[in-house]
Amino acid sequence: MNTELLGLSNDSVYSHISWVRNVEEKMGVKITFPVIDDQQIMRAMIYYPLTTGRNIDEIIRLVTALQTTNQHGLATPAKRHEG
Repeated sequence: MNTELLGLSNDSVYSHISWVRNVEEKMGVKITFPVIDDQQIMRAMIYYPLTTGRNIDEIIRLVTALQTTNQHGLATPAKRHEG
């Protein structure tokens, strides 16, 4: 999707190191975070409380919607692809 993840947090350095290690150990994913989009603009922010699970399908839908708007100038309602 030609996209990179940006993670922001106010947790301690030790907490971040622990989180990165946990993701690598449990999911086999190496974490690296470059910053902001190619236009240097933050166009979306999703905040989840610690008690709420993350939804990768929603993040993918958001990235697809932003890219569609960039390329075609279209509005992208949330359920436009669902039958």
